[in-house]
Amino acid sequence: MGNNPSAKLTESDTNGCALKCYVCSGNEDTCSKSRLESNKAFYLRECPSIFDRCGRGWSKKDDENAVGNSCANEVICDAAEKLCEKYKDTLKDYKCGVGCCSSDGCNASSPVTFSFFLLIVSSVLGLALMK
Repeated sequence: MGNNPSAKLTESDTNGCALKCYVCSGNEDTCSKSRLESNKAFYLRECPSIFDRCGRGWSKKDDENAVGNSCANEVICDAAEKLCEKYKDTLKDYKCGVGCCSSDGCNASSPVTFSFFLLIVSSVLGLALMK
């Protein structure tokens, strides 16, 4: 990928011993453990080599909830956790959490919440590809 900002991930970036994570964006129902595990062919994906962790996050404010599962790395996990803490401290009745793990399919469920998780994943991936 080097310094080419238009570089794309190639097949070799996801081959071999790539970590497999569940990828889903929605709510507690659409990204439930039972739904993810019953349709692994759709939700369980090989991660590009820049990701060495799986992440799951959720957020809840009032009656609204959001859940996201994705490939991640240390930078993404740390940023998501910090952002979650910031919003819990500043927004009334806001609950969230982030969980990261490092084995295949480990992010099907966890007692965590976070709505901006996929936004952070996308942002960090975009920055990584621009380097």
